[in-house]
Amino acid sequence: EERIERWECTKFGLKATERAKMEDEKNLFAPGDVVRHAKGNEYEIVGRCVFEPTMVSCYVYRGTNGCTWARPVAQMEDGRFSLVEPSNAK
Repeated sequence: EERIERWECTKFGLKATERAKMEDEKNLFAPGDVVRHAKGNEYEIVGRCVFEPTMVSCYVYRGTNGCTWARPVAQMEDGRFSLVEPSNAK
């Protein structure tokens, strides 16, 4: 009988293979870094997350107005965001 893979209830709600993939990714930005969007607004990187419906890895970031956002890693690292002030976490 073939075993059917099912989602496991694990850390971050991901299977171990997906967690390892996310943890192995090189992060251009780290929690606590301040970044500037090409339009001029500055944000603080909160951390990383995964958008569950598509399993896309994202950055979580907070604006100076207190709003918290999530954006796919590919968009955060395509040049529209630049590092203004690195955190001491690196």
